[in-house]
Amino acid sequence: MEYFKSGIKVAILFLVSCALLAYFFIHAGQVRVAGETHEFKILFSSVGNLKEDSPVTYSGFKVGQVIQIRPLSPEERRKYARDVEVLISVSKDIVIHKDSVAQVLSMGFLGEKYVEVSPGGIDAEAIPPGSTISGFTPKELTEVIQHFAEELDQMIPKIKDTLEKVHSSVDRVNDIVQEIANERKIQALLEGAQEATRRINEILEENRKEIKATMENAANLSGELKDQLHIAYPKIQNALDQMNKAVENLDGVLADARSLVKTNTPGIDRIIKNLEEASEHAKAFLKTLKEEPWRLLSKPRPAPVNQGPKRGFSLYSAKKSSESGSKEGK
Repeated sequence: MEYFKSGIKVAILFLVSCALLAYFFIHAGQVRVAGETHEFKILFSSVGNLKEDSPVTYSGFKVGQVIQIRPLSPEERRKYARDVEVLISVSKDIVIHKDSVAQVLSMGFLGEKYVEVSPGGIDAEAIPPGSTISGFTPKELTEVIQHFAEELDQMIPKIKDTLEKVHSSVDRVNDIVQEIANERKIQALLEGAQEATRRINEILEENRKEIKATMENAANLSGELKDQLHIAYPKIQNALDQMNKAVENLDGVLADARSLVKTNTPGIDRIIKNLEEASEHAKAFLKTLKEEPWRLLSKPRPAPVNQGPKRGFSLYSAKKSSESGSKEGK
C-alpha cells in the first residue's frame, strides 16, 4: 500500500512539472513591454503560425510584441503585393531604420513563432512610428536566396569577362611599364651619347693647336703636290702625244705589211714552190755525189744543137737552177 502511494505522488509531481514547463515555453515570450511604446506595420506574404502577443525581437533582444494580425483587402494586396499585415508594438527607445527588414522565425521547444526585426544600416534614415516595414517569411527568404544564386550564375560569365578585361588591362599596364623602362634606357643612352660628345669636344679643344697644325701641313702638302703636277703636266702631255704618234706609225706599218703580204702573195707562193724544187734537186745531187763523187771534177759537156740539156746533175747546174728559181720568185 505504501508503495502504491509513493508511485502516485511521483506521477503527480511529474505531471505538475510538465505543466509548468509547457506554461513556461508558451508564455515565456508573451511578457508585455512596460513603458511607452511605438507601433509599426509589417507586410508579409505569409506569417505561418504567428499569433497575437507573440514576441518581437531586435537583434535578438525582446523589445515588444505582436498586437494585431489581419489579412489585406484585394486592393491592398494589388497595391503592396503582400497578403497579411502585422501590427507590432516596440519600446520607444528602439530606432528602426528605413532599410530594416522583419522576418517570422521559430523559437522554443514547441516551435513558437516570433518576429525578428533587423537594425538596418547605421547611416540609413530612421522611420517614424506608424511606418511600414518590409517583411519576409522563411519561404520568401529561400526564394530570394535562390534568385540571388540564379543571378550569381548569370553574373559569373560577366565576372569572368570582367576579370579577363582586368587581366588584359594589367598586361597593358605591364607593357606601359616596360615601355617606360625602355624609354628610361633610351634616355640613359642619349645621356651617354651627350656625355661622349662633350668628352670629344673637350679633347678637340685640348688638341686644337695640334689639329690646326696638322691641317695646315696637309694644306701645304696639297699645294706642293698641285705645283709638282702643274710642272709635270706638259711632260706628261708630250709623252702622251709621242705615244699617240707611235701608235699611229705602228698602225701604218701594220697596214703596209698587210698590203705587202696581200700584193706579193702569188710571188711568195712561187718562191716557196721553187724552194721546194731546189730542195728536191739538192737531195738528188747529194745522192749522186754519194754514188759518183768524181762528178765534182768534171765539167758538163755542151749540149748539141737543137737538143735539150742532158739529164744529169752537177754542182754548177744545181747552182744555176737555184739562182734562176730565185729570180723568178722575185
